[in-house]
Amino acid sequence: MPRSVKAPHSSVESANIRCADSLMAALVAAGVRHCVISSGARSAPLMLSASRNSALRIWAHPDERSAGFWALGIGKALRQPAALICTSGTAGANYYPAIIEAHYSRTPLIVVTADRPPRLRGRGAPQTIDQVGLYGRFPLTFRDLPVPFAADESPAAWYREAREAVRGILDRSDHRLLIVIGPCSIHDVDAAREYAKRLRTLADELQDSLLVVMRAYFEKPRTTIGWKGLINDPHLDDTFCVAQGLEIARSLLLDIATLGLPLSTEALDPITPQYMQDLIVWSAIGARTAESQTHREMASGLSSVIGFKNGTDGSLDVAINALESVASPHRFLGISPSGQVAVLHTRGNAHAHIVLRGGSDGPNYSIDHIEACETALNKIHQTANIMVDCSHANSNKDHNKQIEVARDIASQITSGNQSIIGLMIESNLSEGNQKLTEDLTALRYGVSVTDACIGWEQTESLLRELAELREVLLSRNG
Repeated sequence: MPRSVKAPHSSVESANIRCADSLMAALVAAGVRHCVISSGARSAPLMLSASRNSALRIWAHPDERSAGFWALGIGKALRQPAALICTSGTAGANYYPAIIEAHYSRTPLIVVTADRPPRLRGRGAPQTIDQVGLYGRFPLTFRDLPVPFAADESPAAWYREAREAVRGILDRSDHRLLIVIGPCSIHDVDAAREYAKRLRTLADELQDSLLVVMRAYFEKPRTTIGWKGLINDPHLDDTFCVAQGLEIARSLLLDIATLGLPLSTEALDPITPQYMQDLIVWSAIGARTAESQTHREMASGLSSVIGFKNGTDGSLDVAINALESVASPHRFLGISPSGQVAVLHTRGNAHAHIVLRGGSDGPNYSIDHIEACETALNKIHQTANIMVDCSHANSNKDHNKQIEVARDIASQITSGNQSIIGLMIESNLSEGNQKLTEDLTALRYGVSVTDACIGWEQTESLLRELAELREVLLSRNG
C-alpha cells in the first residue's frame, strides 16, 4: 500500500534542482496536486523539488507498474492530473500499461522521467533508453527538456540582456548603433569560430559606440538554384543531410554564445526557428519572403527583434505592410516544441523595423531615400527605425562599396539623422568570394562561397571608424 511521506527540507541549489523547482511550479500551476514517485538516482532532483513543494501531496511507491496505476486511480477519482516521476530506462517503460489505459479512458496523467544528458546516451549504459517517443502514440504530447545549465554557464540570462539592448536601440533608450556583421553565409564552422573570436574582442573594445551582432546565416534563399546553406546541405555535396545540418548549426551557435557574442540569422524555413531562436537576438526576413504570409505569421511569434527587407524591386510597400502585420497576434499551423503539428498562437512582435537593401532600380540609402522611408513609416504611425544593408543592391554587388555605403550613412548621422538605427555588413576573414566546386579541398579558408565580403582588416578599420560616432550618437538620445 503506498504511503504519504512528509516533504523533507533540502538546501541543494544546483542547476538540476532549480530546473526541477521550475517544473514542479509549472505542474502545480497546471492543476497537479498529487505526485507519485518511484525513486531512482537520476530522478533525485525531481523528488527533492516535488517533496518540498507544499502544494503537492507525495506518494512514494517503488514498484513502477503499481505506481502508474495508483496515479491513474487518482486521476479517475478526482478528474485531476496526477504526476508520475521515475528515473529513465526500463523504469519508465513499466508505466506503459497505465499510460495506455489513461489514453483510452481519457484520464489525465503526466509522466516525468529523468535520463542521462544527451552526450552520454546511446553508449550501452544500463537503464538508458530514448525517452522521446517511448510511449508511442498514446500520449497527447511529449517533450525532451533542455539540459539545465549552472547559473554562471547559461547563455539565457545574458541573451535576454542582449535582446533588451537591441530593443533599447529601437526604443532610443540605448544610444549605440546596431551593427549586424559577418559572413554572407557560413559553410566552414572552424572559420566561423575564428571569426567570432576576433569579432568578440573588437566588439568589447567598441561597445560604448556600437552594439555588434554577428551574422550566422545557415539558410540561403535562391533566385533559381544553388547551395541552400549549411542546414540543408552541411557537407556541400548535394547529400542534404538536414538533421546533421541542424546539429552542426546549433552546436556552432552554442559555441559562439559561450563567447558572449550576440547572434543574428535570416528566418527562412518556418520550422527551423524552433531549433535556433533561443540563441538569436536579431532576425532578418529577406526581400524574397517579406511578402509571405507564412513568414509574417512566424515573425510575429519570434523572441528576437525582426528586420524586414524592402522588396527586390526596391519598393517599400512589402516591408511596410509586413511591419503592420507582424505587430498583431496570429494563429496558424506550425510545429510545437515537441515536434508535433500544432496550432500556434502568437502575441505579435512589437520590435520590428525596416531594412533598406536597394533593389532592381539601384541603391536606396541616400538622404532622399531615407526621408521617403521615414514618411512612409509615419503614415502608418510606426516609429522611424531604419537599418541600411550596405551590401546587395546598395553596393551594386561590389563588396568593397559596402565601405562607401557605411561612410555615407555615418555622414548622414553626423548631419543630424535620427532614424537610422543600424547597419548590416557582409564580412569574413578574407575578402571576396569563391565558387563552390566538387573538390572541397580547393576551397580557400575564410572566403565566402556565396556573396563576396570585405576582409577582416577592412572590417576592423570600418568598425573603428564607425565607433568614432559616439558623441554624435549620444547627442541623438538627448
